[in-house]
Amino acid sequence: FACPVVFNGNTVAVLELLHYEDASPAELQSVEELLDVFGDVALDFHRDRKLREYHNREQSWAELDGFAERVHQSLDWKATCYAVGNEAARVTGCERVSVLHRRRVLAISGIDTVNRRSNASRSLEALVRVVERSGDPLWHPNEDETLPPQLQQRLEAYRDCTHVRSVAVL
Repeated sequence: FACPVVFNGNTVAVLELLHYEDASPAELQSVEELLDVFGDVALDFHRDRKLREYHNREQSWAELDGFAERVHQSLDWKATCYAVGNEAARVTGCERVSVLHRRRVLAISGIDTVNRRSNASRSLEALVRVVERSGDPLWHPNEDETLPPQLQQRLEAYRDCTHVRSVAVL
């Protein structure tokens, strides 16, 4: 016996139950009923999974709406930069988000004031300058990509003073 599990017009699974050839009609009826019950359980599972997916998507949209609302609360550009950094870190799940404008660090999530003379700030600004000249965003680590030497050098300098495991420069 085989029982397709159909959800929203798509077959999401097929349940198959093997039985002996010499099974009685009563046994075959029981097998068919059992297969129907398993099919209903599988369908409930897929419905619940889809519902969780919709719920998670709705939650993500609500977070993004909240992000947009919080970063637009102030007209002060410094407060807005800090809001962008802090909210972007929260929404993306990143530990640190730095906000730069014209290759200058303006805000770092979780920090009240930025020390632009620090090694971390200077090396980040140098890295951003090289990434900007390349014209492409930087995602590290990216095993598929070999970086040019000048970019690799700036990235390693930044990683050495900040001890980050991954970097994205957009």
